Formats: sequence, C-alpha cells, structure tokens
Amino acid sequence: MKYHEKTLAAVLAACVLLSACSSSGSDAVTPEDTPTIENVTTGSTAEPTTSSSEPGGTLQLDEINDDDLIAAALAAYQAAPQPEGTIAWDVLNTSVFENQVSFTMCTWDGLTANDATRDVKYITTITDGGTIEASNVQSSPTSGDCLNTQLIESAIATANFQEEFWESVALAPDTFADSDVPAQLFTDFGFENSQTLANQWLANDVIVRGTNAGTIPDDLVAPLAWRRYSDDNNQSVLELVSCIPMDPTYGLYRGELLLDDYKDGSVDGPHRVDLYRLIASLDSSLGWRVDGTAGSGWGDCFNTGDWLGAVGGWQPPPPLWALLDS
Repeated sequence: MKYHEKTLAAVLAACVLLSACSSSGSDAVTPEDTPTIENVTTGSTAEPTTSSSEPGGTLQLDEINDDDLIAAALAAYQAAPQPEGTIAWDVLNTSVFENQVSFTMCTWDGLTANDATRDVKYITTITDGGTIEASNVQSSPTSGDCLNTQLIESAIATANFQEEFWESVALAPDTFADSDVPAQLFTDFGFENSQTLANQWLANDVIVRGTNAGTIPDDLVAPLAWRRYSDDNNQSVLELVSCIPMDPTYGLYRGELLLDDYKDGSVDGPHRVDLYRLIASLDSSLGWRVDGTAGSGWGDCFNTGDWLGAVGGWQPPPPLWALLDS
C-alpha cells in the first residue's frame, strides 16, 4: 500500500503553472503539452483526521476484525505522520497482534534525496460505542533500504518536465530569458549553465532539433538507473540515467540547414542516454531542482550486454547504480 500526503497531482499542477509562465512563442512549453501522470496513491486510504475510526458505522465487538484495526491505525497516522515533517509514506508491511498494529513504512520528508525505513506501532482500543481509537506508541528508524514512491515519481516528473522545457528552448533560444520556468526548475549552477548555452545558440543564430524523443517511463528501452549521495558541497543528490530512442532529426540547424548531427564517428545506434542530477527542494514548486544533465547520443544501450555495467562505466561509482523495479 502506498499513501501520500502530497501527491504527484500537486507536482504536475506545478508543472502546468510553470509552463503557463513560459514564453508564448510557438515552440514554448504550454499547459496542454505538459505530460500527466495518474495519481499513484493506491489502496483504500482512510480519511479521518482523528485517531478514531468507525468502520462501516458502529460495530459490535465481535464484528471488528484486523482490517478495522489497521484502518484505524492508518487514519491516526495520516492525521499525524511520524516523524513530524513527513510528506509521503509507503506501507511496506503490516501486522496485527491482539490490539497492537505494526507498520513498516518507507517515509520521506522532501528535504533531501533520502528516505527512511521506520517501524511504526499503534495500540487500539474499542469504545463502548463501537468506535476504534488508535494511539501511537512507537516510531523509530529500522534496518533496511527502501525507495519512496513519491520521491522517485516526483523526480521522474521533474526530469520529464525539464526535457519538455529544454526542447522548447532548443527550438527557440530567445524564450529562455523571457520565461519564469528556469528560476523554479534549476539550481543556481544549473541555471547559469543552461542560460549560457541558450545565449550561445541565440548569438550564433542556431537551433537544436530532436532533443526530446520520449518520456520516462513510457519510452524507456532499458530500466531506469538511479543512485543518491551527498556531494562535496553537502548537497543531497539523486541521479537518474535513462535510455530512450534517438530522434533521427537530432542535430544543430541554421534554418533548415543541418550543421552538425553530433555523430562524430560514434556508433550510429538507435538510442540516447541521459543523466539527470536532481536536488530536493521544498522551495521549488516541483519539489526538485535540476543541477545538471549529461547525455550521449546515437548509442546502443545493449551493445555491451550489460546495461547497468555500461552506466557505471559512463558515470563511475561510488556510489553504485541500481535499476528501478518496474
């Protein structure tokens, strides 16, 4: 079960608002173009804002089962997530022993690229009126790794939005200066690099076509690779590496004239590989900021027979890369 206080709908709504702030030129990103992802909340999320639950109305004692106790405990957790500041949580495991409900959760506070596995326990009591009250008695870190659903899916949504926005800039470099998007999308470092490149294209009267040939995860031809770490500036970093089809029109153009297809004698493969370096940021409407990107075009993600090893060869560890489960 997955539960989110802030859902991806909020992230995508922010993407729409940011798109609306960009330049109104024909190649600018518009709200209609912004990709959408369905709300990923699953399961029967309880909605009470107190720690009491009345499953199916007032119940007799012998009618109350473990599912009712779990629902009451989840309602209590949603009303006051643990620890304070938690914005998203996945329920990894649930157990009931007598009147105690125990959860193993993967929680995220949105402040960094890191989440935490936690043991959360509630004691339930049944009132004379047949309502269930749940009181939190434990919330503590425990062993084990996890990857919070909202953490990774909001990061993916940010990477997709960056690609769509950058496609509009590559086709009309003058729109970068007029757009409000960069201030929300990039870190200071990412902003400066992106602005420099857009200004170079503008000064040279060139554009780049075919920069965006697909989205994550719909157009992936290999599993998404990811890793997280703290950099030399003590920033909490999440990196994603994708492999999607290459747009055959990709290249540097002046008008209709192709100046450079950037093949440079490389393998004329069907794929492009992209890295996204993301920094968690609650002061951004997206929840993340893009600190930088890197790419390799006209490649073959399966040329070596070891996609994960190829990613590590291109962007060496530490830390090690992992593949995102479907």
